[in-house]
Amino acid sequence: MRIAFFSDTYHPSVDGVVRSIDLFKAGLEAKGHEVRVFAPEGRGGFERREGAHYAPSAVFPPYPQYRIPYRTGGLVDEAVGWKPDIVHSHAMLLMGFAAKEAAKRCRAPLVGTFHTLIPSAMHYLTGHEGLRLWGADMSWRYLTWFYGGFDQVIAPSLFMQAELSLHGIKSAVVASPVDVEEFKPGRVGPAVKKIFSDDGKKNAVLYLGRIAKEKNLDFLLDVAATRSFDELKAPLLVAGDGPYKEEFARKIAARGLAGKVRLLGRVDERWIAQHYRAASAVILPSAFETQGLVALESMACGTPVAALRGTALEEIVRPKVNGALFFDDPLEAAERLRQIIRNRKKLSEGAVRSARALDVAHQTQRLLQAYALVKKKEKRGGKKRQTGP
Repeated sequence: MRIAFFSDTYHPSVDGVVRSIDLFKAGLEAKGHEVRVFAPEGRGGFERREGAHYAPSAVFPPYPQYRIPYRTGGLVDEAVGWKPDIVHSHAMLLMGFAAKEAAKRCRAPLVGTFHTLIPSAMHYLTGHEGLRLWGADMSWRYLTWFYGGFDQVIAPSLFMQAELSLHGIKSAVVASPVDVEEFKPGRVGPAVKKIFSDDGKKNAVLYLGRIAKEKNLDFLLDVAATRSFDELKAPLLVAGDGPYKEEFARKIAARGLAGKVRLLGRVDERWIAQHYRAASAVILPSAFETQGLVALESMACGTPVAALRGTALEEIVRPKVNGALFFDDPLEAAERLRQIIRNRKKLSEGAVRSARALDVAHQTQRLLQAYALVKKKEKRGGKKRQTGP
């Protein structure tokens, strides 16, 4: 099959959506399918990737790492000329509309994965609480309308499937995979070892991900300020980049936590696995996740995860098996980290087993089953493919 992936974000920006696209693209190609990616171009001089097509774009001021595409008509023409068998939108905004147009003109089935909780990101548009609540409500109305024309909507977790159902969006569950060849137990080089042992302490707790307000990073400072965290004798290392980084750094200083919390900045993709391996535990306090690829990558490397209850991460993180769960309570979170560090060896073994169940081969097969279902519906409905653009 020929499969066209449309996305609002792509390299050089790297986030959970991009990693999911890369892994599914590799998995599908390994099974003999052709995949092309249609996305906004990066900043001037960015590296164009093989099998990718780009629309002109401008920076999105509230979040400079993201780009806003414009003049997508040429990109749609390229997709239609390629004649895909499936159009798969990983986008919810402008590139999502481009995907819809391409599928319509090709008369190809339209599949969409719900990657991002847009209603929880209204703080990028307004600081007024009432307007944020209004924006969240309007976002759900928009998303219900947007996905109404799709042949199949995919949720990356049961948590998100239930959330979508509350808003009248029916979906199937296909989790994004983890690359267990890249993320696995192994060596930690001297440069990364030095980062984690720079203060001479034996253990270290790691947060790795976007430095964004919706990730609930202020909670990490509440955890680090507890006496229970002091007793761990472990620094909290925060790795990543994002629009909240400068404000977060100011809060660390204002609370006198510079000796406990260290910002590592953006980690080169080549060293991410070693950062996971070097950590005693990974902590994820976000309620924004639709699945939680960082948790899977960490566990695949053998590092247990502490995560917030009542989120999609609750499907991945299993207490006493591969990590621990905590309520929105800094003292409880610190205690769960203590339990992980105390039982790390046993939890590490369970973490690796858990991650391997969601490897690229297994999840690609699940995705192909979803494609087969929409193709079957297409055949029953008598939908005919166009022979040209």
